[in-house]
Amino acid sequence: MRYLSKKTLGLLVKSSGNISILALAAVLITGFTMAALFDCCRIFAARSQAKNASDSITLAIAQNLLFFDEESMLEIAKDIAYRSNCNITEVQVAYDEVIVKVEKSVHFILIDKLGYWDCKVFSSSSSKVIFPWDQVWGMCDIYKFEY
Repeated sequence: MRYLSKKTLGLLVKSSGNISILALAAVLITGFTMAALFDCCRIFAARSQAKNASDSITLAIAQNLLFFDEESMLEIAKDIAYRSNCNITEVQVAYDEVIVKVEKSVHFILIDKLGYWDCKVFSSSSSKVIFPWDQVWGMCDIYKFEY
């Protein structure tokens, strides 16, 4: 075995302060990287929540259209948006189509510190309503409607 000389031991003792600066830099870089990663994950989580909310609202309104329950349509939509922590920006209801646009605010860890306070994720969904008496199913040929 080779033994360390006094000169080598003196160099090792003098260079120990550089390790603490390097460790501090490594911890800071790792911290910023993890905060940026969490911010990216928050974007994807908000995106999926907004998409689920817009899909749910669209399907609920389409179901109410199918059963001619138009009175409670907007109340159900507001309730679904409230439970998903989203805001409804636009609802278009036609005879056979529903279009819903939803927004969700995203609160970041690192990006908020850089001055981007009002970040939002938008999502839209649409649904076609096919009534049994439409020409798509051909039920008008089978049933005879009497007035």
